[in-house]
Amino acid sequence: MSDKHIQLQLETCQGTPLTIDYAGELAQHFFRTNASSVGPKAYDAWVLKGAYPNRITVGDVAAVNGTMVARTPYKRWTSFTEAETDEPWLAVLDPEWDLYAMPEREWLQHVVRRPLGEAFKAILGPYRRSAVVTKVLHIKRPLLVPICDSYVASAMGVTFGDEANWRDLLNLVMHLRRQGQTNLDSLVAIQEQLRKAGIERSLVRILDALLWMRGAKDGPDASFAEWLHQTFDGGD
Repeated sequence: MSDKHIQLQLETCQGTPLTIDYAGELAQHFFRTNASSVGPKAYDAWVLKGAYPNRITVGDVAAVNGTMVARTPYKRWTSFTEAETDEPWLAVLDPEWDLYAMPEREWLQHVVRRPLGEAFKAILGPYRRSAVVTKVLHIKRPLLVPICDSYVASAMGVTFGDEANWRDLLNLVMHLRRQGQTNLDSLVAIQEQLRKAGIERSLVRILDALLWMRGAKDGPDASFAEWLHQTFDGGD
């Protein structure tokens, strides 16, 4: 355990305060125990390989169907996986763009919102909804694209309907950017704690994991969070 507990102060999309206590300990727990992060076949291990950054491959689909349990049909991705050239809408997204660490002036200078929205528009479609497409896009741009599955969205007070809507997804990502910027120092501190433990994760992935645990509400991750509260503050 860290001697200094880190607390994140967030807001949902409705402006409701959301506090995540013991964020460093929770991140350590997630990345040491969650199937998506542990072992050579884990999703995060595939992300770190960084293969074919401007193309979507069968391997990417397999990664989200593996420890990310996405269950997305391969046939829904053939227009991407069988492409013989780079995807132009993906290539314009600089791999160095960081959703949280990129200063606002630079963000506006590159008009990042626009190509990010174009990427969502290009990839969303029937049977390719926000949860699975952000899992795929996070592989390609782990510094920029958060994983917006139902748990993360729920933690932010959002429920996506049956129709894939790139504007709704972009609005959620922009809201997450503001939350990440507000908590940037804390996220960097958590990233450094993880790095010292031999775990390399982007700031985006760290906040994703913390929000995922909050959105899950039950299971072993929620039990661990409850144990932290009972141990360090008597459960208050």
